[in-house]
Amino acid sequence: MDELKNIGTNPVSLNNIKLECLLYADDILDCLNAFSKKWGLTLNCQKRIIMIFHRGRLLRKLKFTLGATAVDIASEYNYLGIVFSTSGSLKSGIKTLSQKAAKALFTFRNCLNSNRTLDLVSHIKLFNSFIRPIVTYGYQIWVQELIKGDSFASASDKSEQICAKFCKRLL
Repeated sequence: MDELKNIGTNPVSLNNIKLECLLYADDILDCLNAFSKKWGLTLNCQKRIIMIFHRGRLLRKLKFTLGATAVDIASEYNYLGIVFSTSGSLKSGIKTLSQKAAKALFTFRNCLNSNRTLDLVSHIKLFNSFIRPIVTYGYQIWVQELIKGDSFASASDKSEQICAKFCKRLL
């Protein structure tokens, strides 16, 4: 953080919060490059991605470099299992999670078919342990997307469909 403070920026106040360092992406990349050279660090090329959040199309083609290496600009990025898109929408992430849950449910049902001695309570406990966490992963982030608009019905329908498939199979 000291390196960021030393590159000549003045603190900015925003709603009584003092922001010590407010930089453009290319400035941050230059600072990161200088820091890594100073300390003899090499950066993972596959993890150097920039994502520009915007509405509509970008008006011009932007290029970023870290030292002499070009940095890719992504339209989607998977961060800790949540897929973000440049529009700020999480619809793609919600779709990905529901697909993962459907795949897990399929595998789960195949495993249960081979063991028909489990009772109903055990089935539900297993479902809550293996499938439910996938459906609800990152809920605190993507629930806001659902509340905003009509995607609430489609995403909650997908979650309900997964639970309904499980329940139908049990009965």
